Amino acid sequence: MPFGENGFLGKEALRMAEQIKTTHREFLNLCYEINSFAQKLKNAFEIHNEDPQEFLAASFFIRVLENAQATVILVERGLELETSTILRSMFEALVYLKRCVNEVDFPQKYMQYGEINRLDNLKVILDCKLYEKYEKFGNEEGIKKMISEIEDRFLQQNINIKEFKKNFSKKKNAEDAGMLELYNSFYSVTSDSAHTGLGALQKHLKLNEDGKIIEINHGPSDKDAGMHLTAIAEFLLHASDYVCNFFKIDKIQEIEKYHKQLKEINSRPGNSTG
Repeated sequence: MPFGENGFLGKEALRMAEQIKTTHREFLNLCYEINSFAQKLKNAFEIHNEDPQEFLAASFFIRVLENAQATVILVERGLELETSTILRSMFEALVYLKRCVNEVDFPQKYMQYGEINRLDNLKVILDCKLYEKYEKFGNEEGIKKMISEIEDRFLQQNINIKEFKKNFSKKKNAEDAGMLELYNSFYSVTSDSAHTGLGALQKHLKLNEDGKIIEINHGPSDKDAGMHLTAIAEFLLHASDYVCNFFKIDKIQEIEKYHKQLKEINSRPGNSTG
């Protein structure tokens, strides 16, 4: 069945995926090994329900782990823009994880930020009168009451909501986690994919020698597979390192072994990720 009939949901796409797996077998095998290591690692967590730092750290780690699994699947299918988008989410979870294991008061800040997001959502529901269309949102009086209760809690804690949001931006979180350099490079580069920028759309356009558009491209690509698989492996290894230190799990030598293997693969001709 030609790719043009069903795109990535057709049988031809599966055949193309097998080609990608063959081409990048060494990278993929390592990612599968690291994934298996991380899957087993989470079983060693000793989490106390009354300790928000512990259960949030475990939750952030699982978020990184599932993002890694999703991106590997996308790489194998040749969905490069979608891979970049999920990698961006993976990076965000990694930043939260690092802050969580390093800062005892981070869980409280994170939950306060969640309350602020809830407040913003309630205001949207109220302004757009969504409660008139969807019963699950309750009624106008109830929504106003919830908004007032949340605002009063922050007022009693002497927290300026606007300032809090500014200090909990993606960039500020990365800076506080000591990952600002990576934010300025990786996070910015993946912005086009996540927000359907012009750079992302240009990947669908085929140009002639004069720079004129002659065709719309649609199909799998593995041009950036090495770079993406390297990012997946590195992010998952860093996440594993953070939780091993936090939960006092002696697996550092294995993590270093995987870092070394990844470096060796990238050092081979044709495998450089720049």
